[in-house]
Amino acid sequence: MFDYHGVMAPLESLLDQLAGITPPTDDPTGRTTTSELELWRKVRNLADHRIATCAGDLDDLRVAEKAGSTTKKLLIEM
Repeated sequence: MFDYHGVMAPLESLLDQLAGITPPTDDPTGRTTTSELELWRKVRNLADHRIATCAGDLDDLRVAEKAGSTTKKLLIEM
């Protein structure tokens, strides 16, 4: 279920690429900035979904419980 070999490296590379994106410098109408903001909103929604899915997986595996904690506390500590 958690075999991330070969997956995390591309995700880290993608994260570096996303971090390198800068806001448009010449956008007098704001149209380009608005389009970019909409795309960033979708990226955030996807990230929120993946976080919830992974948290559910950790909960199902009782990872926090085995460590004497709760999933909520585990996520906060991350």
